[in-house]
Amino acid sequence: MGHYYLRDILAKDKDALIVTTMSKKREDPHFDRANLELLVAMVEATDDTYIFSKSIDSLIKNTLEMERFQYAYGWQTQWSKSNAYVIAPKKDKEYPETITFDSVTVGREVNPLRITEHTIALIKDDIDFLRTKVDNPTARYNELKNYIETFQFPTVIGRLPITLIRKVVSQNITAKSRALLSLQPITPNDADNLDKLIIRKVHNTLGFPFQPTTGIATLPVANHGFGFPSIARINAGLAIEGLSRDLNHHIPAYPGRRNQQIITQYLTAELHMDHFGPPDLMIPTSTRQVKAESLIKSLARVCGFEASKTTDGITWASDGSMLPAGAGIMDDKTITAAATGERTLVMRIPGRNVSILQGEQVGLIIALTLAQDSTEPNRHRLLTDHLNSVRLINDSLTEISQTQRLRYMNGRLYYRWILSLVERSFLTINYTPGHSNDKSMETRMNNEADHLASLTQKIYKELPQIQPPTFRMNDFTFFNTQDGWIESNIAHYVNLQMIKQTVISLGHGHNQRMSNWIYNDTPPPEYSYLKATSAHSAAVQLYARSGQLATADTLKKRNKIDNDICRLGCNETESP
Repeated sequence: MGHYYLRDILAKDKDALIVTTMSKKREDPHFDRANLELLVAMVEATDDTYIFSKSIDSLIKNTLEMERFQYAYGWQTQWSKSNAYVIAPKKDKEYPETITFDSVTVGREVNPLRITEHTIALIKDDIDFLRTKVDNPTARYNELKNYIETFQFPTVIGRLPITLIRKVVSQNITAKSRALLSLQPITPNDADNLDKLIIRKVHNTLGFPFQPTTGIATLPVANHGFGFPSIARINAGLAIEGLSRDLNHHIPAYPGRRNQQIITQYLTAELHMDHFGPPDLMIPTSTRQVKAESLIKSLARVCGFEASKTTDGITWASDGSMLPAGAGIMDDKTITAAATGERTLVMRIPGRNVSILQGEQVGLIIALTLAQDSTEPNRHRLLTDHLNSVRLINDSLTEISQTQRLRYMNGRLYYRWILSLVERSFLTINYTPGHSNDKSMETRMNNEADHLASLTQKIYKELPQIQPPTFRMNDFTFFNTQDGWIESNIAHYVNLQMIKQTVISLGHGHNQRMSNWIYNDTPPPEYSYLKATSAHSAAVQLYARSGQLATADTLKKRNKIDNDICRLGCNETESP
C-alpha cells in the first residue's frame, strides 16, 4: 500500500526517478519496448527501505510523506542506522557531507505532526542494501576472504578426520558464503582464490607437508574427488541464475541492454555456450505452434501405429519412458512418449538436457492434440499416471494465474504448451496410478500406453522426433550446441558443466594421476570419503592424487632429501 501511495505522490513530482530508453528520451523510438518507462519509487526487503529521487529537496519531502504514512500503521524509522546516498555523482558538483531530514515527532502526549529533524550522512557513489554493497564484488570478496582466514576449526585431541573437516566447511563456511553470494556474486578469479584459501586451511588442519590440488579436493566423489564444496561453482551458478531471473523479469522495462552484455560476456568466458539458436526462431510463435500441432496430427495418420484395443471411444491414455532410468541431465539417454486412444502415436524426445518429465509431458501433448479432431470432444477424457501434471492442469483451471509458477519451473516449455491445449480442449484429464494390477479399463489403458512407450525404446531411432516447443520459451533462454535449449535448473547445469571442465583439465598431464579413461567408470563408494569416522586413508589419497604425498621420490625432487630409495629398507624408489 505504501508503494502505491508513494507512486501517486511521485506522479506529480518533476524530480521522480524514471528509467527509460535513450531513443524514448530523444522522442525517436524504433520499436515498442523503446517506449517503456519504469518509475522507481521505493525498494524494500526485510527491514531495509530505499526511497529514490533526483534531488535532495524531493527526497526530503517524499521521505516525510512516507514517515507519516508508516507512523499511521505503527512503524518508525531507525534514524541512527539510516544513510543517504548519491548514485553516480557528478564530478563537477559539490555535495554536502550530511543531509537533515524532516520526520514525525514520537512520544507521549505530543503532536506527531510536529516536525523533528534528523541529520544523517550523505555517502557518494556507494549504496548498501541488506548489508551488501551493491554492485561491488570486491567488497564482497574481501568480506568472505576475511571470514575464511579467521575461521577456526574445532580443537580436539589429535587430528580432525578429513570427513569431519569437509562437513564443518560445508555447514559453516559454504553455507554463509552461499547466502552472501546470492546477494552479490564475485568475479570467477576471486571465487577460485576463495576455494584455494579454504583448501589451504584444510591442509593446515590435516598436517601434511605439501598442499593438495584444489580442483581434486572440490570434485564430487563420483568424479574421483573428495566432495569439498566449491565456491567457484556456487558463485557461477548463482550469478547466471540471477541474470536469467533479471532477463526474464515480469516488469518489461527491467531486462536492459546492460544485463544482456553481462550475461553474454560471462557465458562466453566461462561456459562457451551459444547465443544464437536455430533459424526457425524468426518465425512467429503462433505459426510455430500451429505447425507443431499439425505435424503431430499428420504423423498419427502416416506412422501406422494401431489404435487402442481397450478404449471405449472417448478415453485416451499417455505415458513416457526413459532409458537408463537413473540418467542425469548430462548423461546420454533415450526418452519416448506415447499416447493411445482412437489413434496412437509414439515420439522420441532428443537431447541430453531432458528427463522422464518431458516424456510424460509430450505424451499429454500428443493425446490433447489428437483429441482435437475427435467427435463429441466434450465427452472425452485423458488418463495419465503423472500426478504433478494433473495437479498443475487443475490449478490452471482456477482463477489463480500460473504464469509466475511456470517462469522457472523445470519442463516449463512443455507445460505452457499443455495449458494452451487445455484452454482449447473439453477433455477431462484424470490421474490413474501406474503399474496397478486391477482389471479396470483405466488401468488397462494406462498399462497399454506404458507398454507402447517402453517397447518402442527398441526402435528409438526410427521413431518420429518432436522438437522443443520454442514458441513457449522464456524471452531469454540458454542454448548449448550439445544439449540444446537449457530449461533445467541453470545453477545445477552450470555446476555440472564446470565439474566436467575440471575433470577434463585434470585428466591431461599431472603424470596421468587423474586419467581414469582406462579404468572402470563405476564411481567409488562415498562412505569412506564423506562419512567414515576414521578417514586417514582418504586424506592420503587426496595428497597422492595431487602428487603432494611426502614420499622419498617427491622429497628428493624438491631438494628436501638426497636419496629417494625406500625408507623401509628395499632398493626401490619410494613413490606413491
